[in-house]
Amino acid sequence: MTTVRNFGCAAALMLCIAPANATTLYECQLKAGVKSTPDGNIEQATATWINQFNPMTIDVVSGAVLVGESKIETSWKTVQRGGDAYDWVLRKDIEASGGADDSVIRVRDWKGQEWWKGGPSVIFYYSGMFHVGVCKALQ
Repeated sequence: MTTVRNFGCAAALMLCIAPANATTLYECQLKAGVKSTPDGNIEQATATWINQFNPMTIDVVSGAVLVGESKIETSWKTVQRGGDAYDWVLRKDIEASGGADDSVIRVRDWKGQEWWKGGPSVIFYYSGMFHVGVCKALQ
């Protein structure tokens, strides 16, 4: 019930601060990724590793992010508002995570970018892992 309440509150907040035609809620699927190794190299992330994060439901205004099939609720902070050609940038909520954290989510809608033939996209950096994927707008 907490998750529904948080997204409900976020939806009410979005009505006040987001433009009427802005997309603020996305469901994203990570498709590929790499992770750092102890010897300073990178290796391709396995499908099993990537799929533990799928799907990611991201509210770019409130910072509420649901991760995986079990919809684990995580708290992020929006540090840059997005637009047609600019990324929404979310950082892990340091207070909620209990200390320093370098995790970042970037979501871009790509509206008006004629050279981009896909839909919205996501970049997810988390603890030395870098993932990319596609999103669909939910509202």
